[in-house]
Amino acid sequence: MFGFLFCALFGLTGCGDSSDKNKIREVKGLEKTLTMVTSADNPPYEYFEGGDAGKIIGFDINLVQEIAQYLGIKIEVEDRDFNGLISSVQSGRADLAMASLTITPERAQNVDFSTSYIRNQVAIVIKSEHPEITADNIAGKKIGVQLGTPHDEVLQKLAPKGEVKIVHLNKLGELIQEVRADRIDGVMMDLRPAIAYVQRNKDLKYVHIRQGDTETGIAFAKGSPWVAKFNEAIEALKKNGTIDRLVEKWLQSKDKM
Repeated sequence: MFGFLFCALFGLTGCGDSSDKNKIREVKGLEKTLTMVTSADNPPYEYFEGGDAGKIIGFDINLVQEIAQYLGIKIEVEDRDFNGLISSVQSGRADLAMASLTITPERAQNVDFSTSYIRNQVAIVIKSEHPEITADNIAGKKIGVQLGTPHDEVLQKLAPKGEVKIVHLNKLGELIQEVRADRIDGVMMDLRPAIAYVQRNKDLKYVHIRQGDTETGIAFAKGSPWVAKFNEAIEALKKNGTIDRLVEKWLQSKDKM
């Protein structure tokens, strides 16, 4: 497990000057250091810069830095398997989970979500020499899905008779290797990570599955007082253009994928 610390405004070196103090919000009665879990195999949202030994960077990481600065808190970020993010929050081992998490009714039974901070779409990554996978020809295909994601439901809608064989693994990178080895036909994932993997691997391509947008939020334990605070920060960052700037930096710039 890889962890590191984001600092925000409490007199720590390199974390801002006195001009930033007007951004601090009172968080009375709450801890000033939170633990966030993510799954750092999900570019451009969260991934290791320069391989597994590097630091975790990406859109979500940059956004949570901005939220921490707004609230005047520190956030420690730890890398874990995607499938364990929700349970980490439920059990109290982490205060929040952020990994382009789709807000679903099933997840909302176990955790509280922040307001949505971005919308996602879905794609299937396949080998570049293979025919595109569509709703018309997906029957009989073997499709990889990362454990803990809601993409099983999307596949079930595409193939309601259950003609698709779904293969689950913990990491997107592991599923990509299965595609390259021709052990599976494709990997379903969010559209932006699909674009990122294809831009890094010329032997791959993606097919945009137009099943409608999904909303993305930050997960907290049921009843967490931090939900309201993070919602305040997200709305403020939407209004002042910070989230739009981060979208342009991480999600529209090819050299960040």
